[in-house]
Amino acid sequence: MASSASQAFTLMRKEPPAFLILCDDIDASPDALGVLRWLSNQEFRDSVHTLVLCNTTDSSRISALLRHGASDILPLDFSERELDERIQIAEHRSDYLRTRLADSRQLRQQATRYQKVVSHWPQAAILTPNLSRPIKEVNQRALEILGMTHDDVVGKYLSLILPDLFERDDFIPYEDFSKNPQRVEDVLYKSSDGEVLLEVRMVGMDWGKEGSILITFENVGRMQAIERSRSRVSQVESIRRFASEMAHEFNNILTIVNGNLSLLSKAETTLPGPSVQLITSSQQACRRATDLVKRLTKQRDFGQPKLAPVDAETLVQKASQEAVLSPRAQTNVTTADVLWPAIADADLLTEALKVLLKNADESLANSIIEVDIENLALGEETSLPLQSGDYLRITVLDQGPGMKTDVAERAFEPFFTTRKEAEGLGLTLALKIAEDHRGTLHIEDSPTGTGACFVLHIPADRASLVAPEIITSELAEEALAESASALSKEARKLRPAKVHTPRVLFMDDEPDIRTIVDKILSAHNFDITCTSSGEQAIDAYYRAIEEKRPYDVLLLDLEVVGGMGGKDTIAILRQDFPRIKAVVTTGYLDDTVLTNHREHGFSGVLTKPFQMEDLISVLTKLGGSSA
Repeated sequence: MASSASQAFTLMRKEPPAFLILCDDIDASPDALGVLRWLSNQEFRDSVHTLVLCNTTDSSRISALLRHGASDILPLDFSERELDERIQIAEHRSDYLRTRLADSRQLRQQATRYQKVVSHWPQAAILTPNLSRPIKEVNQRALEILGMTHDDVVGKYLSLILPDLFERDDFIPYEDFSKNPQRVEDVLYKSSDGEVLLEVRMVGMDWGKEGSILITFENVGRMQAIERSRSRVSQVESIRRFASEMAHEFNNILTIVNGNLSLLSKAETTLPGPSVQLITSSQQACRRATDLVKRLTKQRDFGQPKLAPVDAETLVQKASQEAVLSPRAQTNVTTADVLWPAIADADLLTEALKVLLKNADESLANSIIEVDIENLALGEETSLPLQSGDYLRITVLDQGPGMKTDVAERAFEPFFTTRKEAEGLGLTLALKIAEDHRGTLHIEDSPTGTGACFVLHIPADRASLVAPEIITSELAEEALAESASALSKEARKLRPAKVHTPRVLFMDDEPDIRTIVDKILSAHNFDITCTSSGEQAIDAYYRAIEEKRPYDVLLLDLEVVGGMGGKDTIAILRQDFPRIKAVVTTGYLDDTVLTNHREHGFSGVLTKPFQMEDLISVLTKLGGSSA
C-alpha cells in the first residue's frame, strides 16, 4: 500500500509488482496518467497488470488511461465480487506474461548462442530450423566458399543456396535425424571461381522448440590435397625410421671392418705386396659402403629447420654450382624486381633446389633450365594446402619430354625412379624439406607445353627486407683487434708443452668395436678404459676421480641396447663435473643430438664408421698430445 505516487515509485523500484491498483484522482500530482507514463519507461513494465479505479464516464479520459498502459478499468462503486473477478483475471494474465517473457528471454539467449556457435564453427556452417525453413545463421567460412554475402544467405531457402543438393526429393526430414544424427553428401557447387566439390554434413541439434539442423561443408578438393600431403609425409617418415635403424646396424659393422683394416694397414711393412693391395681394396669398398648408407639415409629427420631470412636467388645460384650439373646445362634465373626474403633454413633449401636442378638436368633433352622466382601473397581461400600469408613461388622448368601422368603421380614416392642408376630418393627428400618449412612442392602443367615443371612454395616475409650492412671504422677496428688476439693465441701455441698421455674412457655396447678402438688408441699412446654401458662408465669416472687419475676425454656411444646411453650418461656426470669433455659416437645419422650436440653437453661428434685418423685427431684436440 502506498499513499502517494512518490512512495509507490520507491516501492516498485525495490520490488516490481505483478499487480498494480491505481486510484484515478485527477487532483493528485501526478495523477494516474502520470504514474502510467512513469511505468511505461521501466524495464518491468510488460510484467505488471495495472487496474485503474476511476469515478468517471468520460470516454476520452478512459481512452487516455488505456492508451498509456492501463490493463483494466473498474468504477469506484465496485462490489467485492467484481474486485475478486478482476484480481483473478490479473493473476492469470500475470502468469501468462511471466511465461511469455521467460520464453522470449530464452529465445533471445538461444539466438545469441546459435550465432556464437555458428560463427566460431571451424568448418563452413549454416543453421536452419529444418530443411524447408529459411536459414537462420551462416558463418564467414561458408560465405567465402559460397562467394556470397550475409544478406545473400540469411532468410533464404536452402534450395536457393545449394540447389544441387536440396532440390532433390530423397532427404530425411528433421524428425528422423534423431535416428540418423549425421548425413554426408558430396555436392558439386558452381561458384564464381568455377565448380568445386563440397562435402556436406547435416547434424540434428536440440536447439529451440522445433529443433534445428546444423549444416557444415568443406571444399573437398582442398582437403584431398592436404590428406595426400599428410599421407606422403607419413610414408616418408616410416621409411626414414627403417633406414635409420638399418644405417645404425650397418655403421656398427663397418666400424669393426674398417678398424681391423686400419690396424692391418699399419703393419703393411711386414705384409707381402698382394696382401697390401687386398687391404687397400677392402678399405675402398668400406668407403663405398659408407657413402651408400649416407645416401640411403637422406630421408633423415633434419629436426626443426633453422629459419632465417635468406635470398632465394643466391641459393639457386649456389645450388646450381653444387649440384654437379652436366657441362651442357645452363641455368637461367628470373626474379621479381624486389624479391621478398624466404624464411628458410639456407642449407636445407639449397639441398631441395639441388635436387630439382639435377632432376631437370637429367631430362637430357636440352641444356637450358628455367628458374622463375616470384612473390606470392595467399589469401584465406586457396586450392593449395597452405595457410594464408607471404610466399615465394619457385618454378623449375626443363625442356625435356615431360612426365607421363602415371609417372607424375608417383614422382614423390620413396625409391620410385625411371632411371636404373638413380635411387629414387631425391624428390622425396625435396618434398620433405618443403613441408618441414610449411611449404609445398608439386608438379604443374608446363606453361610452354613441353618439359617438366616443378613448383616449390616457401614462406616469405616482405617485412624482412633490410638495407645492406655498412662497415664502419669502428667495426674495422674491432676486426683488427680480433685478428691480433687470434695471432697472440697462435703464438702461445708455439711454446713447448709438457708431454702428456691422454686418458680416454670409451663406452660402447658392441664388444668388437671396443676391441678395435682399444687397439687403435693404445697403438697411439692413449691410456684407454673400455665399458659397455653408461652405468659402468659413470662408475669408472668417479673411481678415477677418487684415485686422482681423471680421464681427459670421454668417448660415448649414443644408444645402448638394454642400458644407459651416452646422452643420459653425460647429463648425469655434468651435474658434478660441468667442464667435462666428451665426444658422442653413433651409427644413427638422424638424431637431433648430432646437430645440437653442444646443447646436450658434448664437445664433438664422431659418426660411425669413423676413420682412424679422425678418431685420433678429435681425441688429441680435446685431450692433449698422443705422442
